[in-house]
Amino acid sequence: MGSNELADKVAQLITQPGPLDMVPAGDPVLRQKTAYYEGQLDDDVLRNLIVRMSGTMEQIQGAVGLVAPGRASAAARGAGDTRGVLRPVE
Repeated sequence: MGSNELADKVAQLITQPGPLDMVPAGDPVLRQKTAYYEGQLDDDVLRNLIVRMSGTMEQIQGAVGLVAPGRASAAARGAGDTRGVLRPVE
């Protein structure tokens, strides 16, 4: 996926109302390989995406973390921690 295509898709996501769509743990889509992130988004767009993802996690009962499919990155939060933690996952 080219950077323009990615930017267009993210722009659609961050402007839609309500929580973002989610897939449950174990969904086969989470096992698919994805492209590496190499700065394809402007900092403001990436920041807005992270805010939307975090907001979605807060709005969905039982959501405890975010995972990127097929690559080594994840965000997880403990109770009361609003900072978000990005860390490699093996």
